[in-house]
Amino acid sequence: MVFLHGDSYSWGSAALYDAKVLATLGNIIVVTFNYRIGLLGYLNPNPAPERRGSVSNYGLVDQLAALQWVQENIQEFGGDKERITLVGQGRGAASVEFLVHSLMVRQTHFKRVVLMSGSIFSPWARVENPSEVAVRVARQLGCPIPADLNMHHSTILQCLRSKPLDDLLSVDLGPTLSFLSNIGPSFDGVTIKKNFVNIRGKRSFESRTYDSLIGVSSTDWVHELGENMLQEGLDTEQRDEILRTLVINNYEARYREIFLAVSNQYTDLNQDPTAKMRLRNLTLNAVSDALYAAPAIHSAGTFLRRKNSTYFYNWNHGTRNGMYPQGTGIDGSYGQELDYLFGVPICNTWRHQEYKYTRGEAILSAVMITYFSNFVKTGNPNSPATVEDLIKTRNDAKRNKMVVWEPFDSQRRYLNLDVRPEMKENFKPNEMALWLRLVPQLELTGTSSNPGHSQLVGSTWGTARNLTSSPGVQQMSLGDVSACEDAKQASKYSKVYTVGIVFGSILVAANTVIIVCVYYKRQNNRTRWEREARGVSTECLNNSVLEPQAVPSFSTPGRTATLRRQTHQQPDRQNVPLVTFDDQSVPNYKLKTTDSSSYKVCSSVPLLTDIPAPRQFVDKVRGETSYREEDTITC
Repeated sequence: MVFLHGDSYSWGSAALYDAKVLATLGNIIVVTFNYRIGLLGYLNPNPAPERRGSVSNYGLVDQLAALQWVQENIQEFGGDKERITLVGQGRGAASVEFLVHSLMVRQTHFKRVVLMSGSIFSPWARVENPSEVAVRVARQLGCPIPADLNMHHSTILQCLRSKPLDDLLSVDLGPTLSFLSNIGPSFDGVTIKKNFVNIRGKRSFESRTYDSLIGVSSTDWVHELGENMLQEGLDTEQRDEILRTLVINNYEARYREIFLAVSNQYTDLNQDPTAKMRLRNLTLNAVSDALYAAPAIHSAGTFLRRKNSTYFYNWNHGTRNGMYPQGTGIDGSYGQELDYLFGVPICNTWRHQEYKYTRGEAILSAVMITYFSNFVKTGNPNSPATVEDLIKTRNDAKRNKMVVWEPFDSQRRYLNLDVRPEMKENFKPNEMALWLRLVPQLELTGTSSNPGHSQLVGSTWGTARNLTSSPGVQQMSLGDVSACEDAKQASKYSKVYTVGIVFGSILVAANTVIIVCVYYKRQNNRTRWEREARGVSTECLNNSVLEPQAVPSFSTPGRTATLRRQTHQQPDRQNVPLVTFDDQSVPNYKLKTTDSSSYKVCSSVPLLTDIPAPRQFVDKVRGETSYREEDTITC
């Protein structure tokens, strides 16, 4: 078992996870290691990785290097390089799934994965605009910003690498939008492709297959709420602020509709809707489902569609003497299952952990170690070991017999991990339908031409984006999103749009008048010659200005062409009527192209073959048939 710690993308250490009990009771080898985090692990100044990719996720590269080392050397420790399981919790779980989908990874690096409260589909798992953070860091450290960041973003890295480590660690990355990350894995075009967020099952892992064990806690978001709100509860306005910020920071359209749908789903009409503790618990469930549960279900679906062995669990136990005692409504909190996986209730080897556990919780820890170690060995959490092998008394063995953990399937079967584990199915059906179907469909319909149709106004919680009146245009703000500010913005942009429309209409009208005048002026200068051949008239234009050596010259493409004889003896060149040309006696002519400076010599004029010759013009005074210069045709 190779374990990736996931406390944060900015801090954490493998030294916090002593795995002696897990390795001993599970009879497995446990590997933990550190990797680069923060700016050293995830700084990415490349704004266009889809055009020109470059490695920026050095934290993931470190993890891959550790896996390569394990694959090459684990046999020296009695391990099996063909049965390596990659385990992660929180940000570590997201890193595991990034490696699953990365093109840099081979099937031989690991065979199975365990994702605990983390998924690449969680909005906090990746940074959407990492180049903005890189530019902010460069400015604080006095590094020049290239004019063309797309082509010369590497100059920022060259400058930052010359800075002392203490300066890099002291940089202020700026405010982080609530529920998101400002530093972490991002699309770099090499380790992470941009289509990761559009994974649709069978094409996800190329030709690789992985057995998976995925799970979440009932209230994964509990640590972010704050001590006062946890102790005193939430009123309706505070609940709305949190949900409003969640919607604004994670979606691009239909804010109001999504907010109302979420508020309605997490409202208990059977109890007092103003009860603060009840509102707190419902809000915790809403945010935990959005950020952890729904993404985990989606990840489980990607593994399931690959025909892999997939198992799902929900940690639903609150330590009796822990941070959130039983009876507070917080049953399973973020990261609490790690205590039980590493055997802390059985034998506390973690110096930073001082909780007192009951015997039932120690048995639950033995059950969890058995399930996970079995999965590492065989890909099936039910065999070969049983929890009875770890429990010495027969009564405890009978009372805590392992439940058969059935695979995750279309019915969404999952194991509810509590003091008495039990199999259930259809994990949170209404909540998952809301986050995985209704909300995405509402967002996709947000193409309405009415910009005010889906505005969401009101105060926010933490740090929220400041939405302009135009959908899809956002900027970061630390203040509230107030109705007054939105009204001012809407009025401002309405005036701009009105002035633009009026000015554009005037320009269109003026251009129309000019075009009509030019058209009628040209019509008045034309003479109509009727064609004898098909009874169809041909419009011709007399030309008094002669261009030398231009036969024919196209003064108006596709409409007119002037035919003149090429001659070098006569200073006054005469126009030649069309009827004088035949296939046998055609002198050399030059064809003037659309470029007035280029001529093409041609020995015949096939362009004229389809043009019927006009009638001969009779000089009424002399009674002779002649061709006058002013009657020369330009077609």
